[in-house]
Amino acid sequence: MHRVMVAGGTGKTGREVVRYLSSRADMNVVGVLGRKYVGSDMRCVLANFDSQVPILDNFREAVDKTSPTIWVDFSPPEVAKEHFLPSVLLGIHPIIGSTGFSADEMQAFSRLCEKHGLGGALIPNFSLGALIMLQAARLAAQVFNEAAIVDIYNPDKRECPSGTSKLMVKEMKKVSGFKHKDISTHSLRLSGVLPHQEVVFGGDGESLTIQHDVSDRQCYGPGVAKAILSINRFERLVTDLGEFL
Repeated sequence: MHRVMVAGGTGKTGREVVRYLSSRADMNVVGVLGRKYVGSDMRCVLANFDSQVPILDNFREAVDKTSPTIWVDFSPPEVAKEHFLPSVLLGIHPIIGSTGFSADEMQAFSRLCEKHGLGGALIPNFSLGALIMLQAARLAAQVFNEAAIVDIYNPDKRECPSGTSKLMVKEMKKVSGFKHKDISTHSLRLSGVLPHQEVVFGGDGESLTIQHDVSDRQCYGPGVAKAILSINRFERLVTDLGEFL
């Protein structure tokens, strides 16, 4: 049984991940790290939720009280970064859904996992639909020579462009034969919108749009669960959700 701590578990995405993981018989959410409702439990956060998952606000206290084997993190990047090193040193697999890390920080995470032979994950989007979108974009880049990316999120999404957009640009540029290396990215941050990603390919006399929309943040739960169930197979940092499928 995997013992899972969810940092950022009282946030919009984290709470839905807690709800999903708690519904599974093969893992146990032992606690949540957050800044709100500290000292209470997740019944104060989630409607129709009957598990007494405690809410704590200190990494060391959370580890000592709950003994997690998996550290799932949807905290802001500056907070998630502070959790990464101690979790690896304690042999707790870090699975990070936060975005906004620099290239140097990501390289440091990778070196740390390799040094300690511990599997970790840094995934900008745990949605399985977003994974299929990325795979489709790789395929389309073999055929079309021009592309542009659009991402639309709520103003709470501080990273601009999104981590998903950055990953798509990186992966499309790897495609052999894709000539349009200058992929423009257009980001909108508007109140009241749902997360939206699209990539538009242009060709001779035709265009192709690949689009992904999130209507409920529960969609991130299955991807996180797949990472949890597979992370023991790795002794390095995984950055592609497809490796867990």
